[in-house]
Amino acid sequence: MTPTRLTQCMDALGLDQEGLARLLDYDVRSVRRWASGAGAIPRVIAILLELMTQGGYSAATIERLADTNKLVRLKRHPPAMPRRRGHA
Repeated sequence: MTPTRLTQCMDALGLDQEGLARLLDYDVRSVRRWASGAGAIPRVIAILLELMTQGGYSAATIERLADTNKLVRLKRHPPAMPRRRGHA
């Protein structure tokens, strides 16, 4: 992802640099480096922003999905795996 594409995604999502940093739980200085081209944009960040932008997801939706309490609850109680018949 280029700095120009980063800015396009941020604009499409209605985020400024501070908002993106908050959403990603990154330091705003990292986002500033990405936007200026002084630092490489992590691949996972590029993928997330493209999915959000192309999929029509809002920053608010992603924040709800990333609710810390929900993630902790999932880690403590993972879904049970179904057992196949004939196996212990």
